[in-house]
Amino acid sequence: MALSPNAVCGSCAMPLMQGHHNSLRFVRMLQRRLESSGLRTTPVVVSSRGYEEAVSQLNKLQSNVQAIEESVKLRQTTAPLTYTKCSNYLHALGIEQKQLTAMRVVHVSGTKGKGSTCAYTESILRSYGYKTGFYSSPHLVAVRERIRINGKPISKAIFAKHFWHTFDILTDFEQRSGEKVPMYFAFLTMMAFRVFMHEKVHVAVVEVGIGGEYDWTNVVDQPSVVGITSLGLDHTRLLGDTIEQIAWHKGGIMKFLVPAFTVTQPASAMEVLQKKAIERRCHLYCVPSLHLYDTKETFVKLGIPGKVQMENASLAIQLAHFWIKKNDPLRFPHVEWGVTPREDVWNFSYAETDRTLARPFALPKATMEGLTQCRWPGRCQLLVQGNTSYFLDGAHTLESMEECARWFVKCHKTASKRYKILVFHCTGDRNNQTLLSHLGGSEFDCAIFTPTRTHIESSISSDNSNFTVNIEKERMKCLDDEQVFLKLVRERPVQTNVVSCVAEAVHLIRMISKEKLEKSIKVSALVTGSLHLVGNTLSIIDPDSE
Repeated sequence: MALSPNAVCGSCAMPLMQGHHNSLRFVRMLQRRLESSGLRTTPVVVSSRGYEEAVSQLNKLQSNVQAIEESVKLRQTTAPLTYTKCSNYLHALGIEQKQLTAMRVVHVSGTKGKGSTCAYTESILRSYGYKTGFYSSPHLVAVRERIRINGKPISKAIFAKHFWHTFDILTDFEQRSGEKVPMYFAFLTMMAFRVFMHEKVHVAVVEVGIGGEYDWTNVVDQPSVVGITSLGLDHTRLLGDTIEQIAWHKGGIMKFLVPAFTVTQPASAMEVLQKKAIERRCHLYCVPSLHLYDTKETFVKLGIPGKVQMENASLAIQLAHFWIKKNDPLRFPHVEWGVTPREDVWNFSYAETDRTLARPFALPKATMEGLTQCRWPGRCQLLVQGNTSYFLDGAHTLESMEECARWFVKCHKTASKRYKILVFHCTGDRNNQTLLSHLGGSEFDCAIFTPTRTHIESSISSDNSNFTVNIEKERMKCLDDEQVFLKLVRERPVQTNVVSCVAEAVHLIRMISKEKLEKSIKVSALVTGSLHLVGNTLSIIDPDSE
Protein backbone atom coordinates (compact mmCIF):
# COMPACT_ATOMS: atom_id res chain seq x y z
CA MET A 1 0.00 0.00 0.00
CA ALA A 2 1.42 3.37 -0.98
CA LEU A 3 0.89 6.34 1.30
CA SER A 4 -0.75 9.02 -0.84
CA PRO A 5 0.43 12.62 -0.51
CA ASN A 6 -3.26 13.48 -0.14
CA ALA A 7 -3.88 11.04 2.71
CA VAL A 8 -5.48 12.50 5.81
CA CYS A 9 -5.07 11.75 9.47
CA GLY A 10 -8.01 9.98 11.06
CA SER A 11 -7.64 11.89 14.32
CA CYS A 12 -7.78 15.41 12.94
CA ALA A 13 -8.62 15.11 9.22
CA MET A 14 -5.52 17.19 8.32
CA PRO A 15 -3.36 16.24 5.32
CA LEU A 16 -0.49 14.06 6.53
CA MET A 17 2.04 16.12 4.58
CA GLN A 18 0.91 19.43 6.11
CA GLY A 19 0.26 21.03 9.49
CA HIS A 20 1.55 19.63 12.73
CA HIS A 21 2.01 16.14 11.25
CA ASN A 22 4.63 17.32 8.80
CA SER A 23 7.41 15.35 10.47
CA LEU A 24 9.49 12.44 9.37
CA ARG A 25 9.03 10.70 12.71
CA PHE A 26 5.24 10.69 12.42
CA VAL A 27 5.28 9.30 8.88
CA ARG A 28 7.72 6.53 9.82
CA MET A 29 5.54 5.58 12.78
CA LEU A 30 2.53 5.34 10.47
CA GLN A 31 4.50 3.19 8.04
CA ARG A 32 5.48 0.78 10.81
CA ARG A 33 1.86 0.42 11.87
CA LEU A 34 0.77 -0.29 8.31
CA GLU A 35 3.54 -2.85 7.84
CA SER A 36 2.68 -4.59 11.12
CA SER A 37 -0.84 -5.06 9.82
CA GLY A 38 0.52 -6.91 6.79
CA LEU A 39 0.13 -4.05 4.33
CA ARG A 40 3.07 -3.12 2.09
CA THR A 41 4.17 0.51 1.95
CA THR A 42 6.40 2.44 -0.43
CA PRO A 43 9.00 4.98 0.77
CA VAL A 44 7.63 8.39 1.63
CA VAL A 45 9.54 11.53 0.71
CA VAL A 46 9.00 14.30 3.24
CA SER A 47 10.10 17.83 2.43
CA SER A 48 12.87 18.95 4.80
CA ARG A 49 12.07 21.49 7.50
CA GLY A 50 13.43 24.86 6.47
CA TYR A 51 15.11 27.92 7.92
CA GLU A 52 12.00 29.80 9.09
CA GLU A 53 10.75 26.69 10.86
CA ALA A 54 14.17 26.34 12.49
CA VAL A 55 14.11 29.94 13.72
CA SER A 56 10.57 29.44 15.05
CA GLN A 57 11.63 26.36 17.00
CA LEU A 58 14.77 28.08 18.23
CA ASN A 59 12.74 31.05 19.49
CA LYS A 60 10.65 28.61 21.52
CA LEU A 61 13.84 27.79 23.41
CA GLN A 62 14.10 31.33 24.78
CA SER A 63 13.61 31.57 28.53
CA ASN A 64 10.53 33.51 29.56
CA VAL A 65 10.76 36.40 31.99
CA GLN A 66 9.83 34.30 35.02
CA ALA A 67 12.39 31.63 34.15
CA ILE A 68 15.11 34.27 33.84
CA GLU A 69 14.29 35.65 37.28
CA GLU A 70 14.44 32.14 38.75
CA SER A 71 17.72 31.39 36.97
CA VAL A 72 19.30 34.47 38.55
CA LYS A 73 18.29 33.27 42.01
CA LEU A 74 19.48 29.70 41.40
CA ARG A 75 22.64 30.53 39.46
CA GLN A 76 25.06 29.94 42.33
CA THR A 77 23.75 26.41 42.87
CA THR A 78 23.07 25.35 39.27
CA ALA A 79 25.86 27.12 37.36
CA PRO A 80 28.61 24.66 38.40
CA LEU A 81 26.59 21.92 36.66
CA THR A 82 26.94 23.66 33.28
CA TYR A 83 30.10 21.78 32.28
CA THR A 84 28.58 18.37 33.00
CA LYS A 85 25.34 19.18 31.18
CA CYS A 86 27.20 20.56 28.20
CA SER A 87 29.46 17.49 28.01
CA ASN A 88 26.40 15.23 28.07
CA TYR A 89 24.75 17.15 25.24
CA LEU A 90 27.91 17.02 23.14
CA HIS A 91 28.31 13.30 23.83
CA ALA A 92 24.76 12.73 22.56
CA LEU A 93 25.76 14.65 19.41
CA GLY A 94 28.80 12.42 18.97
CA ILE A 95 31.29 15.11 19.98
CA GLU A 96 33.96 14.27 22.56
CA GLN A 97 36.77 16.35 24.03
CA LYS A 98 39.23 15.06 21.45
CA GLN A 99 37.06 16.56 18.70
CA LEU A 100 36.90 19.90 20.56
CA THR A 101 40.69 19.84 21.01
CA ALA A 102 41.08 19.13 17.28
CA MET A 103 39.24 22.39 16.54
CA ARG A 104 42.23 24.20 18.12
CA VAL A 105 40.00 26.77 19.78
CA VAL A 106 40.88 30.39 20.47
CA HIS A 107 38.67 31.19 23.48
CA VAL A 108 37.97 34.82 24.43
CA SER A 109 36.20 36.30 27.46
CA GLY A 110 35.98 39.83 28.87
CA THR A 111 33.54 42.68 29.42
CA LYS A 112 34.32 44.99 26.50
CA GLY A 113 35.66 44.20 23.07
CA LYS A 114 35.18 40.41 23.03
CA GLY A 115 33.47 40.42 19.65
CA SER A 116 35.93 42.86 18.08
CA THR A 117 38.94 40.93 19.40
CA CYS A 118 37.51 37.67 18.07
CA ALA A 119 36.76 39.32 14.72
CA TYR A 120 40.34 40.58 14.41
CA THR A 121 41.76 37.19 15.45
CA GLU A 122 39.59 35.35 12.93
CA SER A 123 40.44 37.82 10.16
CA ILE A 124 44.20 37.49 10.79
CA LEU A 125 44.10 33.69 10.77
CA ARG A 126 41.95 33.67 7.64
CA SER A 127 44.47 35.95 5.93
CA TYR A 128 47.05 33.19 6.41
CA GLY A 129 44.82 30.76 4.52
CA TYR A 130 43.23 28.88 7.41
CA LYS A 131 39.62 27.74 7.28
CA THR A 132 38.04 29.50 10.24
CA GLY A 133 34.99 28.93 12.38
CA PHE A 134 33.71 31.83 14.47
CA TYR A 135 31.02 31.65 17.18
CA SER A 136 29.79 34.93 18.67
CA SER A 137 26.75 36.56 20.25
CA PRO A 138 24.44 38.31 20.04
CA HIS A 139 23.53 38.52 16.37
CA LEU A 140 22.44 41.79 14.78
CA VAL A 141 20.12 40.95 11.87
CA ALA A 142 20.09 37.16 11.38
CA VAL A 143 20.78 34.41 13.90
CA ARG A 144 23.05 32.80 11.29
CA GLU A 145 25.59 35.53 12.06
CA ARG A 146 26.45 33.77 15.31
CA ILE A 147 28.03 30.83 13.45
CA ARG A 148 30.46 31.84 10.70
CA ILE A 149 32.71 29.92 8.35
CA ASN A 150 35.58 31.88 6.81
CA GLY A 151 34.10 35.12 8.13
CA LYS A 152 30.68 34.65 6.52
CA PRO A 153 27.44 33.69 8.32
CA ILE A 154 26.45 30.15 7.41
CA SER A 155 23.71 29.93 4.78
CA LYS A 156 20.04 29.38 5.59
CA ALA A 157 20.28 25.86 4.16
CA ILE A 158 23.30 24.91 6.27
CA PHE A 159 21.76 26.48 9.37
CA ALA A 160 18.51 24.57 8.86
CA LYS A 161 20.31 21.27 8.21
CA HIS A 162 22.45 21.43 11.33
CA PHE A 163 19.68 22.90 13.47
CA TRP A 164 17.27 20.05 12.78
CA HIS A 165 19.95 17.37 13.15
CA THR A 166 20.94 18.87 16.50
CA PHE A 167 17.35 19.39 17.62
CA ASP A 168 16.22 15.86 16.72
CA ILE A 169 19.20 14.24 18.45
CA LEU A 170 18.79 16.30 21.62
CA THR A 171 15.03 15.74 21.62
CA ASP A 172 15.67 12.01 21.51
CA PHE A 173 18.30 12.45 24.25
CA GLU A 174 15.67 14.22 26.38
CA GLN A 175 13.26 11.31 26.00
CA ARG A 176 15.96 8.82 27.00
CA SER A 177 17.64 10.74 29.81
CA GLY A 178 15.12 13.33 31.01
CA GLU A 179 17.68 16.08 30.33
CA LYS A 180 15.68 18.78 28.55
CA VAL A 181 16.73 20.24 25.23
CA PRO A 182 19.04 23.15 26.13
CA MET A 183 17.78 26.70 25.95
CA TYR A 184 18.57 29.25 23.21
CA PHE A 185 22.24 30.17 23.78
CA ALA A 186 23.24 26.74 25.04
CA PHE A 187 21.57 25.07 22.06
CA LEU A 188 23.36 27.33 19.57
CA THR A 189 26.66 26.61 21.33
CA MET A 190 26.16 22.86 20.87
CA MET A 191 25.10 23.42 17.28
CA ALA A 192 28.13 25.63 16.56
CA PHE A 193 30.55 22.94 17.71
CA ARG A 194 28.71 20.45 15.51
CA VAL A 195 28.95 22.78 12.50
CA PHE A 196 32.66 23.37 13.05
CA MET A 197 33.33 19.64 13.36
CA HIS A 198 31.43 18.77 10.18
CA GLU A 199 32.98 21.70 8.27
CA LYS A 200 36.45 20.54 9.38
CA VAL A 201 37.69 24.02 10.29
CA HIS A 202 41.37 24.54 11.03
CA VAL A 203 40.58 26.85 13.94
CA ALA A 204 37.47 27.83 15.92
CA VAL A 205 37.39 31.32 17.42
CA VAL A 206 34.85 31.19 20.26
CA GLU A 207 33.47 34.21 22.13
CA VAL A 208 32.17 33.66 25.66
CA GLY A 209 28.48 34.45 26.18
CA ILE A 210 28.30 35.71 29.79
CA GLY A 211 31.08 35.40 32.34
CA GLY A 212 33.42 32.54 31.57
CA GLU A 213 33.75 30.10 34.46
CA TYR A 214 30.18 28.81 34.06
CA ASP A 215 29.59 29.79 30.45
CA TRP A 216 28.39 27.12 28.03
CA THR A 217 31.39 27.70 25.78
CA ASN A 218 33.74 26.74 28.63
CA VAL A 219 33.27 23.05 27.91
CA VAL A 220 36.50 23.13 25.86
CA ASP A 221 39.18 21.56 28.10
CA GLN A 222 42.18 22.24 25.89
CA PRO A 223 41.91 25.36 23.73
CA SER A 224 45.05 26.42 21.89
CA VAL A 225 45.12 29.81 23.59
CA VAL A 226 42.77 32.07 25.58
CA GLY A 227 42.31 35.83 25.67
CA ILE A 228 40.69 38.15 28.20
CA THR A 229 39.63 41.60 27.01
CA SER A 230 39.11 44.74 29.10
CA LEU A 231 37.11 44.15 32.28
CA GLY A 232 34.38 46.31 33.79
CA LEU A 233 31.06 46.06 35.60
CA ASP A 234 28.38 44.39 33.49
CA HIS A 235 25.82 41.61 34.04
CA THR A 236 26.21 42.34 37.75
CA ARG A 237 23.11 40.38 38.75
CA LEU A 238 24.71 37.24 37.36
CA LEU A 239 28.41 37.82 37.92
CA GLY A 240 28.63 40.05 41.00
CA ASP A 241 28.85 43.78 41.60
CA THR A 242 32.60 44.15 42.11
CA ILE A 243 35.41 44.13 39.57
CA GLU A 244 37.06 41.30 41.51
CA GLN A 245 33.99 39.07 41.16
CA ILE A 246 33.75 39.90 37.46
CA ALA A 247 37.44 39.05 36.98
CA TRP A 248 36.98 35.69 38.75
CA HIS A 249 34.28 34.69 36.27
CA LYS A 250 36.11 36.00 33.20
CA GLY A 251 39.34 34.30 34.21
CA GLY A 252 37.48 31.01 34.45
CA ILE A 253 38.37 30.16 30.85
CA MET A 254 42.06 29.76 31.78
CA LYS A 255 43.18 26.15 31.38
CA PHE A 256 46.09 23.96 32.51
CA LEU A 257 49.25 24.77 30.51
CA VAL A 258 47.32 26.96 28.05
CA PRO A 259 48.77 30.48 27.82
CA ALA A 260 46.38 33.37 28.48
CA PHE A 261 46.77 36.88 27.06
CA THR A 262 45.08 39.96 28.42
CA VAL A 263 45.13 43.75 28.12
CA THR A 264 45.94 46.30 30.82
CA GLN A 265 43.39 45.82 33.61
CA PRO A 266 42.46 47.61 36.85
CA ALA A 267 44.94 46.55 39.53
CA SER A 268 42.42 44.58 41.60
CA ALA A 269 41.12 42.75 38.53
CA MET A 270 44.63 41.89 37.37
CA GLU A 271 45.42 40.48 40.80
CA VAL A 272 42.46 38.12 40.54
CA LEU A 273 43.51 37.04 37.05
CA GLN A 274 47.05 36.35 38.27
CA LYS A 275 45.77 34.20 41.12
CA LYS A 276 43.54 32.30 38.70
CA ALA A 277 46.53 31.72 36.39
CA ILE A 278 48.57 30.29 39.28
CA GLU A 279 45.63 28.10 40.28
CA ARG A 280 45.20 26.78 36.74
CA ARG A 281 48.99 26.50 36.23
CA CYS A 282 49.04 28.62 33.11
CA HIS A 283 51.04 31.70 32.23
CA LEU A 284 49.36 35.09 31.93
CA TYR A 285 50.72 37.67 29.48
CA CYS A 286 49.78 41.35 29.17
CA VAL A 287 49.90 42.56 25.56
CA PRO A 288 51.89 45.64 24.47
CA SER A 289 50.53 48.83 22.91
CA LEU A 290 49.75 48.50 19.21
CA HIS A 291 52.19 51.25 18.20
CA LEU A 292 55.13 49.19 19.53
CA TYR A 293 54.84 46.55 16.79
CA ASP A 294 57.17 46.86 13.80
CA THR A 295 55.10 47.56 10.68
CA LYS A 296 58.11 48.59 8.54
CA GLU A 297 56.76 52.14 8.47
CA THR A 298 53.52 50.95 6.88
CA PHE A 299 50.42 52.63 8.25
CA VAL A 300 47.89 50.03 9.38
CA LYS A 301 44.31 51.26 9.28
CA LEU A 302 42.18 49.08 11.52
CA GLY A 303 39.02 47.71 9.92
CA ILE A 304 36.89 48.55 12.97
CA PRO A 305 36.87 52.27 13.88
CA GLY A 306 37.51 53.57 17.40
CA LYS A 307 40.50 54.27 19.60
CA VAL A 308 39.70 51.32 21.87
CA GLN A 309 40.23 48.97 18.91
CA MET A 310 43.98 49.49 19.17
CA GLU A 311 43.95 47.49 22.40
CA ASN A 312 41.69 44.80 20.93
CA ALA A 313 43.88 44.55 17.83
CA SER A 314 47.03 44.03 19.89
CA LEU A 315 45.38 41.24 21.85
CA ALA A 316 44.19 39.63 18.60
CA ILE A 317 47.71 39.80 17.13
CA GLN A 318 49.16 37.96 20.13
CA LEU A 319 46.40 35.33 20.05
CA ALA A 320 46.69 34.71 16.30
CA HIS A 321 50.48 34.60 16.23
CA PHE A 322 50.66 32.28 19.25
CA TRP A 323 48.12 30.00 17.55
CA ILE A 324 50.23 29.85 14.36
CA LYS A 325 53.51 29.24 16.22
CA LYS A 326 51.92 26.49 18.30
CA ASN A 327 49.99 24.71 15.55
CA ASP A 328 51.83 25.44 12.29
CA PRO A 329 55.37 26.72 12.97
CA LEU A 330 57.06 25.07 9.96
CA ARG A 331 54.68 26.58 7.42
CA PHE A 332 55.21 30.14 8.63
CA PRO A 333 58.70 30.29 10.17
CA HIS A 334 58.82 34.09 9.80
CA VAL A 335 55.81 34.56 12.09
CA GLU A 336 56.93 35.69 15.54
CA TRP A 337 55.18 35.52 18.87
CA GLY A 338 55.26 37.49 22.11
CA VAL A 339 56.41 34.57 24.28
CA THR A 340 60.14 34.53 24.99
CA PRO A 341 61.85 31.11 24.69
CA ARG A 342 62.58 30.70 28.40
CA GLU A 343 58.96 31.50 29.29
CA ASP A 344 57.20 29.49 26.61
CA VAL A 345 54.37 27.06 27.12
CA TRP A 346 56.67 24.10 27.81
CA ASN A 347 58.81 25.76 30.48
CA PHE A 348 56.56 27.87 32.68
CA SER A 349 57.47 29.40 36.02
CA TYR A 350 54.53 29.65 38.41
CA ALA A 351 55.98 31.95 41.07
CA GLU A 352 53.60 34.57 42.41
CA THR A 353 55.20 37.44 40.51
CA ASP A 354 53.88 40.28 38.44
CA ARG A 355 52.35 39.46 35.08
CA THR A 356 54.68 38.91 32.14
CA LEU A 357 54.63 41.48 29.36
CA ALA A 358 54.25 39.91 25.93
CA ARG A 359 56.81 41.41 23.59
CA PRO A 360 55.94 43.24 20.37
CA PHE A 361 57.39 41.99 17.08
CA ALA A 362 57.43 42.60 13.33
CA LEU A 363 54.02 42.23 11.68
CA PRO A 364 54.00 40.27 8.40
CA LYS A 365 51.91 41.52 5.50
CA ALA A 366 49.22 38.88 6.12
CA THR A 367 48.72 40.07 9.71
CA MET A 368 48.38 43.68 8.65
CA GLU A 369 45.92 42.69 5.92
CA GLY A 370 43.86 40.79 8.48
CA LEU A 371 43.65 43.89 10.68
CA THR A 372 42.72 46.18 7.80
CA GLN A 373 40.17 43.89 6.15
CA CYS A 374 38.37 42.99 9.38
CA ARG A 375 34.72 44.04 9.51
CA TRP A 376 32.45 43.89 12.56
CA PRO A 377 29.09 45.66 12.09
CA GLY A 378 27.31 47.46 14.88
CA ARG A 379 30.50 48.87 16.36
CA CYS A 380 31.23 52.46 15.33
CA GLN A 381 29.41 51.73 12.07
CA LEU A 382 28.34 54.51 9.71
CA LEU A 383 25.51 53.87 7.26
CA VAL A 384 24.33 56.67 4.96
CA GLN A 385 20.85 56.56 3.44
CA GLY A 386 19.85 59.62 1.48
CA ASN A 387 19.69 62.62 3.75
CA THR A 388 20.34 60.56 6.90
CA SER A 389 23.57 59.24 8.37
CA TYR A 390 23.04 56.41 10.87
CA PHE A 391 25.79 56.12 13.48
CA LEU A 392 25.41 52.62 14.95
CA ASP A 393 27.29 51.52 18.04
CA GLY A 394 26.22 48.85 20.52
CA ALA A 395 28.01 50.53 23.44
CA HIS A 396 26.48 49.39 26.74
CA THR A 397 29.20 49.92 29.35
CA LEU A 398 30.68 53.09 30.83
CA GLU A 399 33.93 52.87 28.91
CA SER A 400 32.41 51.84 25.59
CA MET A 401 29.86 54.68 25.81
CA GLU A 402 32.68 57.16 26.41
CA GLU A 403 34.34 55.88 23.23
CA CYS A 404 31.04 56.02 21.33
CA ALA A 405 30.49 59.64 22.34
CA ARG A 406 34.05 60.59 21.29
CA TRP A 407 33.54 58.90 17.92
CA PHE A 408 30.24 60.68 17.28
CA VAL A 409 31.65 64.10 18.25
CA LYS A 410 34.81 63.55 16.16
CA CYS A 411 32.71 62.69 13.09
CA HIS A 412 30.95 66.08 13.38
CA LYS A 413 33.90 68.34 14.12
CA THR A 414 34.32 69.45 10.52
CA ALA A 415 30.80 68.70 9.32
CA SER A 416 28.26 71.38 8.44
CA LYS A 417 25.33 72.02 10.76
CA ARG A 418 23.26 68.87 11.17
CA TYR A 419 20.07 67.90 12.94
CA LYS A 420 21.15 65.31 15.53
CA ILE A 421 18.91 62.52 16.80
CA LEU A 422 19.66 60.10 19.63
CA VAL A 423 18.01 56.67 19.63
CA PHE A 424 18.64 54.97 22.97
CA HIS A 425 17.82 51.96 25.10
CA CYS A 426 19.86 50.13 27.72
CA THR A 427 18.85 46.67 28.84
CA GLY A 428 19.01 44.67 32.03
CA ASP A 429 20.56 46.16 35.15
CA ARG A 430 22.69 48.75 33.35
CA ASN A 431 22.76 52.27 34.78
CA ASN A 432 21.02 54.58 32.32
CA GLN A 433 22.24 57.74 34.07
CA THR A 434 25.86 56.66 33.77
CA LEU A 435 25.50 55.84 30.09
CA LEU A 436 23.43 58.87 29.12
CA SER A 437 25.73 61.28 30.98
CA HIS A 438 28.39 60.74 28.30
CA LEU A 439 25.97 61.71 25.54
CA GLY A 440 24.89 65.06 27.00
CA GLY A 441 27.73 66.91 25.29
CA SER A 442 26.73 65.79 21.82
CA GLU A 443 24.04 68.49 21.62
CA PHE A 444 21.17 66.42 20.27
CA ASP A 445 18.13 68.17 18.85
CA CYS A 446 15.88 65.16 19.39
CA ALA A 447 15.99 61.97 21.48
CA ILE A 448 13.95 58.82 20.86
CA PHE A 449 13.62 56.15 23.54
CA THR A 450 12.44 52.75 22.38
CA PRO A 451 12.28 49.16 23.55
CA THR A 452 14.59 46.85 21.62
CA ARG A 453 11.82 44.84 19.95
CA THR A 454 11.63 45.40 16.21
CA HIS A 455 7.84 45.58 15.88
CA ILE A 456 4.98 45.88 18.35
CA GLU A 457 3.94 42.29 17.62
CA SER A 458 6.79 39.78 17.63
CA SER A 459 6.77 36.97 15.09
CA ILE A 460 7.85 33.54 16.30
CA SER A 461 9.73 33.01 13.03
CA SER A 462 11.68 36.29 13.16
CA ASP A 463 15.45 36.19 13.78
CA ASN A 464 15.12 39.21 16.08
CA SER A 465 12.12 38.28 18.19
CA ASN A 466 12.90 38.43 21.89
CA PHE A 467 10.42 36.76 24.20
CA THR A 468 12.62 37.05 27.29
CA VAL A 469 11.61 40.61 28.13
CA ASN A 470 8.55 42.08 29.80
CA ILE A 471 6.94 44.60 27.44
CA GLU A 472 5.57 46.80 30.20
CA LYS A 473 8.92 46.86 32.02
CA GLU A 474 10.67 47.87 28.80
CA ARG A 475 8.26 50.76 28.31
CA MET A 476 8.75 51.90 31.91
CA LYS A 477 12.51 51.72 31.33
CA CYS A 478 12.12 53.98 28.28
CA LEU A 479 10.12 56.52 30.28
CA ASP A 480 12.80 56.49 32.95
CA ASP A 481 15.52 56.93 30.29
CA GLU A 482 13.64 59.97 28.99
CA GLN A 483 13.42 61.60 32.42
CA VAL A 484 17.11 60.98 33.13
CA PHE A 485 18.06 62.47 29.77
CA LEU A 486 15.88 65.56 30.26
CA LYS A 487 17.58 66.26 33.59
CA LEU A 488 20.98 66.00 31.93
CA VAL A 489 20.07 68.48 29.17
CA ARG A 490 17.72 70.73 31.12
CA GLU A 491 19.65 73.88 30.12
CA ARG A 492 18.67 73.57 26.46
CA PRO A 493 15.46 72.47 24.72
CA VAL A 494 15.47 68.95 23.25
CA GLN A 495 12.47 67.22 21.72
CA THR A 496 11.98 63.76 23.23
CA ASN A 497 9.80 60.84 22.17
CA VAL A 498 8.98 57.47 23.71
CA VAL A 499 7.88 54.96 21.08
CA SER A 500 6.68 51.37 21.23
CA CYS A 501 9.24 49.66 19.00
CA VAL A 502 12.28 50.17 16.78
CA ALA A 503 10.15 50.32 13.64
CA GLU A 504 8.34 53.36 15.07
CA ALA A 505 11.67 54.99 15.92
CA VAL A 506 12.96 54.50 12.36
CA HIS A 507 9.67 55.82 10.95
CA LEU A 508 10.01 58.95 13.09
CA ILE A 509 13.61 59.47 11.90
CA ARG A 510 12.48 59.19 8.30
CA MET A 511 9.69 61.70 8.85
CA ILE A 512 12.14 64.17 10.39
CA SER A 513 14.64 63.60 7.58
CA LYS A 514 11.99 64.29 4.96
CA GLU A 515 11.11 67.54 6.70
CA LYS A 516 14.78 68.60 7.01
CA LEU A 517 15.53 67.68 3.40
CA GLU A 518 13.17 70.44 2.27
CA LYS A 519 15.40 72.87 4.20
CA SER A 520 18.63 71.30 2.87
CA ILE A 521 19.59 70.15 6.38
CA LYS A 522 21.22 66.75 6.84
CA VAL A 523 20.33 64.41 9.70
CA SER A 524 22.64 62.37 11.95
CA ALA A 525 21.04 59.60 14.03
CA LEU A 526 23.12 57.93 16.77
CA VAL A 527 21.70 54.52 17.72
CA THR A 528 23.33 53.20 20.89
CA GLY A 529 22.94 51.64 24.35
CA SER A 530 22.35 48.06 23.24
CA LEU A 531 23.57 45.69 20.53
CA HIS A 532 20.01 44.36 20.30
CA LEU A 533 18.78 47.88 19.56
CA VAL A 534 21.46 48.36 16.90
CA GLY A 535 20.74 44.97 15.33
CA ASN A 536 17.01 45.52 15.17
CA THR A 537 17.57 48.96 13.66
CA LEU A 538 19.81 47.42 11.00
CA SER A 539 17.14 44.79 10.29
CA ILE A 540 14.85 47.65 9.18
CA ILE A 541 17.19 50.10 7.46
CA ASP A 542 19.53 47.51 5.92
CA PRO A 543 17.84 44.08 6.12
CA ASP A 544 20.30 42.38 3.76
CA SER A 545 23.29 43.38 5.90
CA GLU A 546 25.57 40.57 7.04
